[in-house]
Amino acid sequence: MDSGLAAKVHHRLAAIYFELAYHNPESEVFIDSAHHYCLKVMQNHRFTGDHNLRASTLIIEGALYLLQENSQKAESKLLEALQIYNQHNKKPDMSLYGNLSKVWIQLGKFDEALTLALRFYDEMLMNDHLIGLI
Repeated sequence: MDSGLAAKVHHRLAAIYFELAYHNPESEVFIDSAHHYCLKVMQNHRFTGDHNLRASTLIIEGALYLLQENSQKAESKLLEALQIYNQHNKKPDMSLYGNLSKVWIQLGKFDEALTLALRFYDEMLMNDHLIGLI
């Protein structure tokens, strides 16, 4: 299997196991499986070069740490995701901003979520995506 495709499959599996863990927080199996597939994405990332995939996977990891009530590790993963996004992306990615905002809100970091929303708004305007619509 192509390593880029493998990374995407592992990302999807991590997301599915995260959802299972979210709805069944007493089950460590789901949390462990989600972490396992996040690691697989990171191992395959060097071959794919898909920075959005890597950043989205870090958001899943951050959310997993939230489930485990480890807000310090969660925040670290989210900041790493944002750093990757800021370094490698030329246009805004709505799903990344949405996912990151949701996790900031879950952490109780409302100022950070608002700052992120305003940054997204500004970037969309700078990239002509919303000119004339707002």
